[in-house]
Amino acid sequence: MADAAEKSPSPNREDEINKAKDSEVSDFVDMLLKNPDKPFDTRSKKYWSNLRHTVVNCPTRINPNASPVRSEASIGSPGPLSPGSGAGSATPRLTSDGRVKLFVSIENEPMKKVLMISEEMEFDLVDKKIEEKFKRSSFVYYYEDGDKQVAVSNNETFRVFKEAFTGKLKLVAKPQAKTSVVSPTKSTPSPKGKAVFNRRHRFTGHTGPVYCCSISFDGSFAVTGARDYTAMMWDTESCRCRFLFKGHINHYVLCIDIAKNDKLIVSGDADGVLLVWEPTAGKIKHTIKVHSDRIYDARFSPDSSVIVSASLDKTARVFSVKDGSCLRKIEGHTQGVISVGFSQKPGSILLATGSDDTTIKLWNYQTGNIIDTLKNGHENTVWCVTFSSDDAIMVSCALSAEALVWDMGTRKVLRRLLGHSNTAVQRACFLAPRRFVTCGRDGMLVMWDLDRPANDDIVGRATAHDSIVYCTQANSRGTMVIASSADGTASCWDIAPGF
Repeated sequence: MADAAEKSPSPNREDEINKAKDSEVSDFVDMLLKNPDKPFDTRSKKYWSNLRHTVVNCPTRINPNASPVRSEASIGSPGPLSPGSGAGSATPRLTSDGRVKLFVSIENEPMKKVLMISEEMEFDLVDKKIEEKFKRSSFVYYYEDGDKQVAVSNNETFRVFKEAFTGKLKLVAKPQAKTSVVSPTKSTPSPKGKAVFNRRHRFTGHTGPVYCCSISFDGSFAVTGARDYTAMMWDTESCRCRFLFKGHINHYVLCIDIAKNDKLIVSGDADGVLLVWEPTAGKIKHTIKVHSDRIYDARFSPDSSVIVSASLDKTARVFSVKDGSCLRKIEGHTQGVISVGFSQKPGSILLATGSDDTTIKLWNYQTGNIIDTLKNGHENTVWCVTFSSDDAIMVSCALSAEALVWDMGTRKVLRRLLGHSNTAVQRACFLAPRRFVTCGRDGMLVMWDLDRPANDDIVGRATAHDSIVYCTQANSRGTMVIASSADGTASCWDIAPGF
């Protein structure tokens, strides 16, 4: 301790050092403000780290008429002081109609375009406009900061890019496939055409992993639930958040579902609470606290009359949508119930549950009686059970690299699917009676067609996210899917015609 004390400068000496640094940096800031067009020379670069300290911690030193000061988290590189940017430049970039000129060039090509964008325009829409302008797709973007290339890939990095320049906004588009969409056998294309994923939007707004998602029957809106204790409702056309739901106070939102009539939403959390709420204004219709542990799944019945939940407390519960009352308790698993799925035919009473005990059980949800336990299935936690629209097959996913297709007539495994990169398959959603999409911890969406041979049943792939994709759901027509990820975002995808 004594040695450490001897090495540390005295408080007075520290004050002297800081004053000297502050004086030097302050002079440098004054020089920049008085000479906004002066190039950012080598000496300026040398003082960037000190300048950043001054900008962040001493904002009163900066000209109040200059651009707003950014937070430490958003700076990362000397944006406002890049060559030719002109920090504090008096040259306005807004046009008379309140828009901004964005200069876009394609890497290593002479082609350049100018886009007019609004200050609040989100990055996915800018991306779409650039693709339309150049009549090309699949770009990644960056801007040049001295001798560095700084990537722009989402709303946050796009915001930093805009804040970094008070002069011209110059963005470089680099042709590159954003999604990998392939046919497993290129020489033998599907007679119905290749399936192609086209990303429509990326939903950004959550501040933690997005565990769950659901899409409305008509595909006009989607909902997501996340580790940040919130659920968000999104417009799938504009990509804008319609509503931020904060009903789950201090607890992760682990599951979410939209009723088939699109009038109600159910969400479950890590505290064992189910909330039933209205999508129009987020008004809570029912608060249900029956489970004693986390709720990992909750689903509306096809007629939207009941909700079934799955909990780590080893039970599933059936609730009335009308009054929120618990109609019955379903018991039989020896470990936590992780997933539930209703059969889809009108009037059907069949319910499937998947569990930590690796089994799938079938129930009469109106009586709570068990019908069957499916054999020779998974060897890990069953994360998903979902029925086709005609109830002929069921797909289950587990903490293994395979998904299983079950023949519900014989209740035996019809096909074992290996399409993800040796990682857990998280969820599946049907597009048609024999076509569906799976998502996994490899960040992929994989599309399957059971009308094709077992060794050639993958008809499309897309790298949806760079992190785990926890959930995927499709609209009623099978023309759009949504996926939620550990990267804190969700994505919306159109299925190309001809699939």
